Amino acid sequence: AVYTASWIAPPSDVHSQQRFHYMGHTGEVQVDQAHRGYTAATDSRGFGSCNPLFMKYEPGDGGEFAGQQGYGYASIENFVTCATAINQGHSSPASFTGRFPTLDSLSSFYTTAVLEAGRASLDHGGAAVRIVYSENGRPLRVEPL
Repeated sequence: AVYTASWIAPPSDVHSQQRFHYMGHTGEVQVDQAHRGYTAATDSRGFGSCNPLFMKYEPGDGGEFAGQQGYGYASIENFVTCATAINQGHSSPASFTGRFPTLDSLSSFYTTAVLEAGRASLDHGGAAVRIVYSENGRPLRVEPL
């Protein structure tokens, strides 16, 4: 398995690979959120999975950018707006807790710790690892067992 946590990804058939596969001894679960049922093939761009709700990449009737209504654009716009407000001293990360994932949100710490644990396990040949927590319950580090 490969675990990646990033806003940046190389060119791919979709903007972000959102897959999960679990195989147990009595069954399996597969989720492929990235491919939401849309594919397209053209001579110029080849085959690809489209998500028209993420971003509209084709220009509008007048040739202008027309992707503002997609949730991908809105997500990036919200991030930039929040970062600008923090950098200008109008807000703090805590101002956005409950509205967006922030550094003050424990869920962000837990998610990052789980991703880091997966990475550490892979880096150590699949060895078991543990997440070490502080007294207040925040993950501190990941270490091999």
